[in-house]
Amino acid sequence: MKRLLLVLALLPVLGAISNAAAEDSQARALMQQVAARDEGRRQQARVEFILTPGSGAAQVRIATAYRDQDSEGRRLALYFESPRSLRRSSFLSWDLAASGDDRWLYLPALRRARRIPAAERGGYFLGTDLTYDDMRHFGKVDLADYRFVSMRALPGEADLWEVEGVPLSADIQAALGYSRGRWVVDARQHFVRTSDYQDAQGERLKTIEYDQWQILDGILTANRITVRNHKTGHRTELRFSSIVNDADFPAERLSPQGLERGG
Repeated sequence: MKRLLLVLALLPVLGAISNAAAEDSQARALMQQVAARDEGRRQQARVEFILTPGSGAAQVRIATAYRDQDSEGRRLALYFESPRSLRRSSFLSWDLAASGDDRWLYLPALRRARRIPAAERGGYFLGTDLTYDDMRHFGKVDLADYRFVSMRALPGEADLWEVEGVPLSADIQAALGYSRGRWVVDARQHFVRTSDYQDAQGERLKTIEYDQWQILDGILTANRITVRNHKTGHRTELRFSSIVNDADFPAERLSPQGLERGG
């Protein structure tokens, strides 16, 4: 009798777990489609970083971005041209199937490319509102980091879904700096329109909006990304121009040695 009562008491819990698993499966399937969206093989672009503090004048930084995606994975590099204080500074991210992900930052004063440990990937990139890990993805989510716990259609918005996820472990949460994420996903074209993140205390931290897109050579391409930090009032805007798909550039630009040689 006691065993029967225990089973009956657990039924609502088991049902909730079952429902959560079903929601997770559907949400993960959608996020997998986002992760698999075609970005083209090689791309080169000019990127303006516009940093606006809660008060005061905006700062503008200009870099050239190089990206290559093949069967091994994805490589992304940024080489800064201005302002003078950042000239020849650069950043490199590898996300490879065989070896996992790696990140390097080169600052001329250090005279070498410093590898960024996985535990520091939640650190902020050169004073912007984007973390090193945000820089890796640009509109995608690392499926190995999150458990997607819910998915709902947005009322009045065709093909738009809100997906909610939490880091898979306390270690991942500590490394990312996020305790929860919410993504508004276009299910027809498989891209993220908006990302919202909470900090370790569960308070709203920042919003990333991918608010301008174009179809370039058949590839869906972001033109502008805006990041708002709700804690500090700081904002970072990325504007992409001079975008070239199937670009021809030396492979060395996507290597740690290339960072040290200035590309």
